[in-house]
Amino acid sequence: MAQNLMYLVISLLATGFLRMAGVGIYRVIFLHMQRNHRKQQASEIRFLQVQIPKNAVARSSDIDAKDHIQSMKQNIELMNQVYKNFYAIFDGGWRNKKFGNNAISMEILVEKEVIKFILGVPKDHIVTVEKMIASFYSGAIVAHIKQPKLLEAGKYFAGGEFTLTKKSVYPLKTYEAFEADPMDSILSAFSNLNKDEKVGIQILVEPLHEDWLKKMRKAAEDIKNGKKELGFWG
Repeated sequence: MAQNLMYLVISLLATGFLRMAGVGIYRVIFLHMQRNHRKQQASEIRFLQVQIPKNAVARSSDIDAKDHIQSMKQNIELMNQVYKNFYAIFDGGWRNKKFGNNAISMEILVEKEVIKFILGVPKDHIVTVEKMIASFYSGAIVAHIKQPKLLEAGKYFAGGEFTLTKKSVYPLKTYEAFEADPMDSILSAFSNLNKDEKVGIQILVEPLHEDWLKKMRKAAEDIKNGKKELGFWG
């Protein structure tokens, strides 16, 4: 009896060990394939520098203070339409669904006291994005450039990452609630740089799969209805 019990314990331990080993091996393989997938995507990114004419958007210096907030919201709403059109880069292939979809990089880069607005776009969608910018911003100048070089010999680099204080299903502060142009604050901070310094802000936009969109919509409804348990998280 004792011997049978010992065999049972050993069998259970062996089964548990094999399961843990299997999960570990799967995790290693998954991360390896995901890393290679992301490297392949990164190698296919092409860069555009965008210059928007003054008359294409309203600037705070060009309008009365009382109209500034409304004009700022109109500018943001215009860019909101651009974001929606970025969904054109979505690829429903199984690799993208499993390891990460195509992404567009939006960057503000400041070097030598010059502010640059840069887009990193998958090469297969570069023409689509160019036409999109031109259609929303009349007179915009879009130029193909090489990948910006942030770090040079003899220089030092420091970076940071913005994180959310709540679960990602919760909305960020929407532009309807803004009382000042957030871009003014960002550009004002950039004005304090030394001539030999560079600084940049990058936002990666990646379209969600339809399955995730459905969960996000369900979670949003849960929030509106005052439910504590969000549908997105189960």
